Amino acid sequence: MKGKIKGIFISFMSFLMIFSNFTPISVRAETYTTSAKNHSTWWLADPSTGRRDEHEAELFINGEQVFCIDAFTSFKSGVTMNAVDWSTVGISQEMAKELSLIAYFGSKVDGRKGKDWYAITQGLIWKTLHESQGHTDMCYVETPTNPDYATTVKLWNEIKADVAAYKKTPSFTDGDYKVDAGKSITLTDTNNSLKNMVVKDDGGLNVSISGSNKLIISGTADSPDKATITLQRNIDPAQVGASVAFYNGKTQSVAKFKISDPLQIKLSVKVNKFGSLELTKYNDDGSATIKDTTFKITGPNGFDETHTTDSNGQIKLDNLVLGDYKAVETKSADGYLINVDEKGFTIKANQTTTIDFNNKEPSAQIILSKVDKETGETPQGDATLKGATYQLKAAEDIYNKAKTKKFYSKGDIVATRVTDEKGKMESIDNLPLGHYQAVETHASNGYLIDSNIYNIYCSYEGQTVEKILRSQISKEQVMKQAFEIIKISSDGESGEADTLEGAEFTVKLNSDIQKNGWDKAKAYDVLKTDKKGYAKSIELPYGTYTVKETKIPDNVYPVNDFTVVIDHDSREPQSWKVLNDAPFKALIKAVKLDKETGKTILLPDTTFKIKNLDTGEYVGQWVWFPIPHYMTEFKTDKSGTVTTPSTLGIGEYQIEEIHAPEGYILDKEPIKFTVSANTPYQIADDGKTPIISVTKEDISVKGSISVAKIGEQVTNIYKDSNGNIQFIYEKLPVSGAKFIVKADEDIYSADNQKTLIYAKGDKVAELKTDYGYAETDLLPLGKYRIYEKTAGDGFVINKEIKKVSLTYKDEHTSVVFDDVEYENNRQKVEIEVEKQDKDTSTPLSGAVFGLYAKENIYGIDNRPMRSKRLLVEKGTLIETAVSDSNGVAHFDSDLPIGNLFEIKEMKAPIGYASTTQLETVDTSYQGQDKETLKFSYVFMNDITKVEISKKDITNKDEIEGAHLTVYPKDSKGEIFDTWISGQDGKNEDGTIKPHIIKGLEVGKTYVLKETSSPYGYAIADEVEFTVSDTGEIQSVEMKDEMVFGELKWNKTGEIFDQVIIGQTEFGTTYSPIWNKSNLLAAEVTIYAAEDIKIGNTTYFHEGDKVEVLESDWESVKSKKLPVGKYYYQETKTPHGYLLDTNKHYFEIKDSQINDLQIIESTLENKRPTFDIDMTKVLEEQNIFKSDDAYKDVVFGIYAREDIYDYMGNVAIENGSLISTTGIDKDGRLATVPDLPNGFYYLTELQTNAQYVLNEREYDFEVAYHGEDVSKYTIMIGNDGVIDNELARGTISVKKVDFDTKGALSDVEFNISAHEDMSNVIKSVKTDKEGIALFDELELGTYYVQESKQVDGYVFNDHIYKVEVTKDGDSLEVVCENKPTEMEFSKIDITTGEELPGAKISVTDKETGKTIDEWVSTDTPHKIKYLVEGKEYVMTEIIAPKGYDIAESITFIAKDGQKIVMKDTVTPRNDNPKTGDVSHVGSWITLAGLSGAVLMIALRKKRKDYE
Repeated sequence: MKGKIKGIFISFMSFLMIFSNFTPISVRAETYTTSAKNHSTWWLADPSTGRRDEHEAELFINGEQVFCIDAFTSFKSGVTMNAVDWSTVGISQEMAKELSLIAYFGSKVDGRKGKDWYAITQGLIWKTLHESQGHTDMCYVETPTNPDYATTVKLWNEIKADVAAYKKTPSFTDGDYKVDAGKSITLTDTNNSLKNMVVKDDGGLNVSISGSNKLIISGTADSPDKATITLQRNIDPAQVGASVAFYNGKTQSVAKFKISDPLQIKLSVKVNKFGSLELTKYNDDGSATIKDTTFKITGPNGFDETHTTDSNGQIKLDNLVLGDYKAVETKSADGYLINVDEKGFTIKANQTTTIDFNNKEPSAQIILSKVDKETGETPQGDATLKGATYQLKAAEDIYNKAKTKKFYSKGDIVATRVTDEKGKMESIDNLPLGHYQAVETHASNGYLIDSNIYNIYCSYEGQTVEKILRSQISKEQVMKQAFEIIKISSDGESGEADTLEGAEFTVKLNSDIQKNGWDKAKAYDVLKTDKKGYAKSIELPYGTYTVKETKIPDNVYPVNDFTVVIDHDSREPQSWKVLNDAPFKALIKAVKLDKETGKTILLPDTTFKIKNLDTGEYVGQWVWFPIPHYMTEFKTDKSGTVTTPSTLGIGEYQIEEIHAPEGYILDKEPIKFTVSANTPYQIADDGKTPIISVTKEDISVKGSISVAKIGEQVTNIYKDSNGNIQFIYEKLPVSGAKFIVKADEDIYSADNQKTLIYAKGDKVAELKTDYGYAETDLLPLGKYRIYEKTAGDGFVINKEIKKVSLTYKDEHTSVVFDDVEYENNRQKVEIEVEKQDKDTSTPLSGAVFGLYAKENIYGIDNRPMRSKRLLVEKGTLIETAVSDSNGVAHFDSDLPIGNLFEIKEMKAPIGYASTTQLETVDTSYQGQDKETLKFSYVFMNDITKVEISKKDITNKDEIEGAHLTVYPKDSKGEIFDTWISGQDGKNEDGTIKPHIIKGLEVGKTYVLKETSSPYGYAIADEVEFTVSDTGEIQSVEMKDEMVFGELKWNKTGEIFDQVIIGQTEFGTTYSPIWNKSNLLAAEVTIYAAEDIKIGNTTYFHEGDKVEVLESDWESVKSKKLPVGKYYYQETKTPHGYLLDTNKHYFEIKDSQINDLQIIESTLENKRPTFDIDMTKVLEEQNIFKSDDAYKDVVFGIYAREDIYDYMGNVAIENGSLISTTGIDKDGRLATVPDLPNGFYYLTELQTNAQYVLNEREYDFEVAYHGEDVSKYTIMIGNDGVIDNELARGTISVKKVDFDTKGALSDVEFNISAHEDMSNVIKSVKTDKEGIALFDELELGTYYVQESKQVDGYVFNDHIYKVEVTKDGDSLEVVCENKPTEMEFSKIDITTGEELPGAKISVTDKETGKTIDEWVSTDTPHKIKYLVEGKEYVMTEIIAPKGYDIAESITFIAKDGQKIVMKDTVTPRNDNPKTGDVSHVGSWITLAGLSGAVLMIALRKKRKDYE
């Protein structure tokens, strides 16, 4: 078949060749007509046999090149074709596009536009099209470009590679990107497919393509917020269009191929635009801006910055992200208050948002006050603080902080204030800060004016202090003056007066005396006279004073009061003289007082005695009326007082009580007193006799009433013959009983003042017994009655009223007593219980009930230390009672009240379950009026029922399928019941009914056993249960635990967590080390591999997500998983690692045991790897070639930024050297460390000595390209190339004349790398400056030599060795050429001596040009610059006198050579004789001719020079 296809194909192509020479005569524009052009160098060839057939032709439609798309049909020129759909010719749209790309890249791109490429492309179109249709070994067209099949395949592969590259999109295709306005981002195409693309639509951004793999996107303020960039393959516009198939159904189909829709990619770019802020800070009135104010500005994306206003009071921020912001002041400028108001503002694109803030200045408040200099706020004497006038003045010019406003000029009166009574003044508010002065202009009454000037500085105290508070106190001096007195005494008889020592005078202010009285008025001074009777007061403050003699010397009476007025300020005292009269005596009045009431006891017969303490004797006096008698005892009358009949002189005394009045206690304590003018006294009715009162206090006798209370109280227990507890009671004191005591008559005070203390019936006291006893406080004597108000807990009230009387006994008994006693009955308790059938209410006999203590029961321990004693513990059975035929049970125990008891059934009637009914009997005390507490209860019974449930322990649902058995614990073989859970059916709601067993014996223990568990559950432990004594359904549950397993999962991979520090000649290296470890932030998702149904619950359907696990440093465990099959897949890959796409299956097996199954699994993530695309290209050496130059190249890889390890710590700091590496012979890096993600740069550290070190830093990034990119290439350098230029130097040869040092031009020099000057590298001639420049020389040793001799100079054949050692070397060689020099000697042939006087010339033999002309001297003549090897002629023009002209000498010039011309002496006979004038005319003629010849020769020589 294959041969047949080839035969058909070759026959067709031969047929095509025959018809290809026919050309259509005419073509209409609207028709499609075929034509062909035969090429003699094209052959149709068979790839398998190599056989060539006919020549191949180029096909056309309407003159446009087309391709054959049907190799098995013959082609004819000049036929009409129709444009058809691709389906008509059996080609899909996808294939048509593929063929269009082959046609384009095979014949329309640079380098493939030659005619042979059409033939090559035709072959590839046949191969691609027909092999897709199942044909193989298609023929191809051989041309000079592809002379064999191997070359053809190679070229086809190049075309296909370009087609593949066309289809390959950049690695950043279809991404979403962000760029800041005014900035750029660079996208690197790791696919290297960007180089043949153009920017079709920049979307309003600045977009450019750099190199082969970088796209640079720049945003501007005018860019749209969101833009779409379209990149398109760079296709020749002439080749863009629709591909067309041509068909007529008869001849071969052809096609004209175009690129209908060049490949495009689109990128979405968000432009982050910015705006600006201009914030201005003003003072309060806006007259000035404020610098140094700090603001906190917050906004989108966590923007939070602090800025301070500049010297213009402004904050200007640019490049702010658009959005809503807030600004708030955090620190005000000096002198201003902080403005805490927050302002919001919006930043809009390309706009400057302006906001203003104002700051107020703090104000000051000054409070002036006036105080007394000595007493403060209290004025002295009659002086007053009210009415003083003060002025506040500006002590300087006062401005606002910005000095834009002036408030006061220096000296201005700012405010005037007047003091009130307390010296206070109204505050002066809202003052601008500054320096002020306060002065008093008018003093208040009684004070001197304050002459001080008070400076008050109101200065700034911080941004939060709105009001600066200042206070100034004016301390003023009150007017003062002293007075002096002289005290004199007169005995009233002789008339003589003496000064008196020891008199005291008290000074008080009249206004104070008038207001408060003398006793309460303040004493301003107390004066005491000295031996001369003189005393001087203190300086008294302004006012009017009364002076009273308050301490009178013994034996004299006081003087009358006198007035002193102080109304001005003086240091000189006022003077006063004071007189006095007779010695002092007084009567004594004894007064008896009740110590408690303080009143006089209006009872007679209190008896006193007076003792003179100075003499030790008792005082006795005569009484002359009614009967004269001498008395030493003094008795009070009904007024309770007694006065001595006569006065007593000055002295010390005491009064003694010897008998108390009725109702009082005798007080034997004496009362001492002094008879003296200094002792307070009264004046008798005669108006002159002093009476000194002496009081004596007594306490009245009191009474007390006590009450005793007893009653029965439980003290012990015993058990009777039935085992029931009986309580023992004893009569004991009762606590807590309350009694009322009332007056049974009007009761008055004992002092006979008729003060009523209690009216009859008044409650006097309320008593509460403690341990059965209570006692009143002390009561006044009288009659009382008592009754019980409260009986006390547990007792019944006793209503008896009892009376008592408290009476005076004697003056020695202070308290009298009386008592009463009460006894009370206790409250009793009765309890009965009735037993009935629950359904019929029929009484049931035989039920046993127990009465229990529900709490501890205590009794009284009546030992000396009375206390509570535990008699019955909580829960103790006190008594049992059995229901009778009437179903009634009585409890007979005499129960104590105040306790809780509990009744419960101890034994149910036969066939019944005991009821769980409990009845609490609360015997709490129910009041003192109730004698017995009665209680009655009814109990019901029911049959036993046991409900057995088989449940899921996790959700408590009944589950089916468990095989269960119940048997008595002690008789395992006696199976009571066997069943399978679920066999009893289901409830209406669909839930499984539990199994019910009736008639189990009460109190008996049974075993519930599971013999087989349902799917997914573990067999439960046996459940023992005892049938309780209850009529309720008893529930027994057996809970099955589900069988669980868990996945124990580790996520591992290599992490960068270590750096090895090394040392190289280039510095310390920090090499990253990767170690295997658990990885963080990876997630796997567990899925159900089947429906997971356990019991009634479907936990997961197949494919359901079960749980997401996130990796950690240690193993991560899943939640507990029910029995079933699962798998997990990685759903989140840690950054920097490759995704594992496999499904990892595991199973939790139905083991019927509840041990947790642990399924361990480890998933390892691989890291992506990268290749470095970098070739080091060394400039080719032409002179000093070395194949090993690359071995000297060393690169360093450095960190461009801080490189962080896996833990986020800086492991390699920015700028650190990580490693060094050489290159291989291909220029590739020899070793590349395993670098973590980050930015790095590569720089050359060392190169071959022949090259210039490339110190450029080549940045590259090791980056994560996604979880599905396992390997990528990093290109470093310019399109992956880093080059080294050869180091070069310059050698300049300076050619100079040895003698003149002048430059010699046009001298050629050779340079060679060989000392023998073989293989001349270059020849250079000197310029007009004499310089021959050899530049761009590689480093090395060179040899320079003059290439040929310079005319006129000696050939310099010296070889100069010059070494170019470093880049930029500029070396100079100075090459001096010595001019050729020859000697010309004119000698006498005979003597050999120099012969002067000969005129000689040297001429160029070839040109006849005279080189030099001279007249010989006695030394040889020298000529320089003759060209060596050239012929010259030495000619003697005029011989010396007496010599013949020598023959000219032709010579070849050579440096250092000497040319000797010898002259012969002219014979003597030929010379004229002396005096012979026969030939004078001839000589003259000859001389003239010679001169003419000489002139002609000179003119010719000048002309030659010109």
